[in-house]
Amino acid sequence: MSDPSDEAPLGPGGMPGGSAPGESPRRPDTASTSGTFVLYTDGEDSTHLSTITEAADALAAAPANPDAPPFLWIDMLRPTDAELAELAARFDLHPLAVEDAVEAHQRPKYERYGSTDFMVLRPAAPRPGRRPAHSPVNRFAEAPAVDSGPAEPRSSAALTTAHAAPRAPHTPEAAEADAAGLDRTAPEEAEITEVVIGELHIFLGTDFIIVVRHTPAFDIDAVRTVFEDDPRFLDHAQFSALYRIMDRVVDDYDPLLISLEDRADGLEEQLFGTGPIPSQQVYRLSRELIELERAVSPLSPLMSAVSTVLEQHTAPPDLARGLRDVADHVHSATERIERLRQLLREIFTVNSTLISERQNEDMRRMNELSITQNEHMKKISAWAGILFFPSLVAGVYGMNFQHMPELHWLMGYPFSLAIMVAGCAIFYVIFKRVDWL
Repeated sequence: MSDPSDEAPLGPGGMPGGSAPGESPRRPDTASTSGTFVLYTDGEDSTHLSTITEAADALAAAPANPDAPPFLWIDMLRPTDAELAELAARFDLHPLAVEDAVEAHQRPKYERYGSTDFMVLRPAAPRPGRRPAHSPVNRFAEAPAVDSGPAEPRSSAALTTAHAAPRAPHTPEAAEADAAGLDRTAPEEAEITEVVIGELHIFLGTDFIIVVRHTPAFDIDAVRTVFEDDPRFLDHAQFSALYRIMDRVVDDYDPLLISLEDRADGLEEQLFGTGPIPSQQVYRLSRELIELERAVSPLSPLMSAVSTVLEQHTAPPDLARGLRDVADHVHSATERIERLRQLLREIFTVNSTLISERQNEDMRRMNELSITQNEHMKKISAWAGILFFPSLVAGVYGMNFQHMPELHWLMGYPFSLAIMVAGCAIFYVIFKRVDWL
């Protein structure tokens, strides 16, 4: 599991700026960054602007409309410190929130600074070429183009349904995603083997939303398209935009959880099919699950805080229901992560038990082999001892000394043979009694 927002001096794999393999480090103050500035007026018209100053001036000069107040959407990919300072000055952002956006590495949270809300979310995406076929990441681009006629109200169940024409893939975000090694192509590919956790910092005002992205993998253009296609919440545009982003972040967890569950099931089948598996596989899957859990588990209290704020602003019922649906998805994802954690714990335990059993079986076989070898050695030693006695007698009689007893004795030769046979018989009986033969 890797984090593209990593900014430490030296990160995993020795990448500069703490970037994970395949990710680019955060830009220095002198570099330009990818940014989108869209001003919505009268609920329908949208103006695409170029700079922070131009966007702020256009918002200040926009005519007020109680039914559809002007609303500014700003999206910036890894802005520089100077750009963040300009955003803070023009939109009165709290220094602590700006500091969090600069440093990154924040856990998901929701905080309120005066009239501006600040939120941190951790979107997740698969590595390139690893997206499962059931991933909803590109469901926006695959939807039919929107009709040019007037938009019709939709039910709360269809709040996140996109009706946008496919966007051109040659955007700065797409180019950086390709350079960073992140997949933005259609699904229909192989199973996920690694999950990339990104980071979003969201500043929410009464008439603007500022999204600071530390990952190019999150398709913010598709989210903004869904926001533009539903004009029902014009008087609460900031919460409508926030809801679209949160819903997309939470929805993107689902294919990753499905992939992790499939991989855990595969490990379980392998465990009870072919036997023990390398413990590193279980550990790597556990690490990816832990990283995903760090992104999901803080969302439950975050959703409660957002619901409270919506109640204070008397948000439309459909919008509140949509956020409750997101909260339900968060709760479901948390339960699935807990079940998967328990399954991996059991897999690790069973795998360790099977490895121990196999080691014990190997030790038993080695002991049996050692015992068999000892039996053979005892027999060889016993026969060697038996054959040693005749050699001893023959050696004595073969010394050829001139004065030796029984040299001129007629019965000397039969006597020596009798001694050899008797000695061998005695040794045989001894070895037989001690069970060496």
